[in-house]
Amino acid sequence: MACSVLSAESPFLRACVGNRRARGIVMCLSLSPVFAVNLLALSLPHIIIITVVVVVVVHQHCTQRTSSRVLPTCNRSSKQPAPDHTHTHDKLPSLNMARNRSPSSSDEDNTESGYASGSSTASLSNEVYFSRAHLKFINQQLSLLEPQEVLKWCMTSLPRLYQTSAFGLTGLAIMDMISKLDYAIAPPIEMIFLDTLYHFSQTLDLVDRVKSKYPNLTIHTYKPEGCDTTEDFEAKHGQKLWETNEELYDYVAKVEPAQRAYRDLNVQAVLTGRRRTQGGKRGDLDIIEVDDAGLLKVNPLANWNFKHVQAYIKENNVPTNDLLDQGYRSVGDWHSTQPVAEGEDERAGRWKGRAKTECGIHNKRSRYAVFLQEQEEKRQQELSDAINAGLQIETSS
Repeated sequence: MACSVLSAESPFLRACVGNRRARGIVMCLSLSPVFAVNLLALSLPHIIIITVVVVVVVHQHCTQRTSSRVLPTCNRSSKQPAPDHTHTHDKLPSLNMARNRSPSSSDEDNTESGYASGSSTASLSNEVYFSRAHLKFINQQLSLLEPQEVLKWCMTSLPRLYQTSAFGLTGLAIMDMISKLDYAIAPPIEMIFLDTLYHFSQTLDLVDRVKSKYPNLTIHTYKPEGCDTTEDFEAKHGQKLWETNEELYDYVAKVEPAQRAYRDLNVQAVLTGRRRTQGGKRGDLDIIEVDDAGLLKVNPLANWNFKHVQAYIKENNVPTNDLLDQGYRSVGDWHSTQPVAEGEDERAGRWKGRAKTECGIHNKRSRYAVFLQEQEEKRQQELSDAINAGLQIETSS
């Protein structure tokens, strides 16, 4: 019986290698006392065949156990396809996100950008890291897409994602585009608004109109720490802080509230309204950037100019700031914003007459951090000069 079942020509034995259940039967038989007795009656070729089958089964079993320990990718989808670098510009794959990778890990060019990303309603918080080469590749692909496609890709690929906005034209266009996307593919993106307590009344009126038109939009408002009103701010920091200490003003009114919002909401990726045609330091913007703190910043409309934004706003009846009808183009705090003359850059009205073009939120490194370092270096130099002067006095006396 054993010889007929386990002969080299037996269909049973030939099927063992391709059938998991059959392999299990062979393993059980090979371990049973009855089979051991029957094994004595088999010829050497039969014994070799049985041994090979058992070895193959054990090897495959071990391989499956090893492969099951491979960590899954961190994505909203439970099935992540392998990266395909031969795709065309109309098909961008989701990001491959490695879990629990040490920030000191290095890739081929040792250029980890170390951003951690996320979504306003997702519970994922695993850190992920991109090399500069990977970011460059993604930027090349995203630059070929329309802003709506970039936003859709972000919603499905970047957890812990929020929009930051001061309700300028570009931010309003992005907000409207998001409202028209299919929320079945991902949760809606929430917004962070920094109320410096020095916004124009027209800006605050716009916020109310936006809330009315987009009832599903969640806006998280952050003010300077410990301050609810302008009076609170000036009692704490003095009047006209933007004149007496501009760097400190930028920090307490904008940078610190932004950092607090990112911590409170566990923000790891943000959408911004920056564009290359806004001039200044924005002239060489990528669609995706990583700042020194590891925050991923996405600029979906980086390739658009002011006319593109205006056309979208008008076509989609998006509410805008009434100041735009008075010659303003880029609106910030009332004390640092002026109308723009014909032919000037759209941000020429911000900090007019000064070299400054950014408030510090979008700088690679906090302007206030640079200011503090410069102050400390100055203090150390003064201390060193005083010590040297004292030594010279003692020597001369």
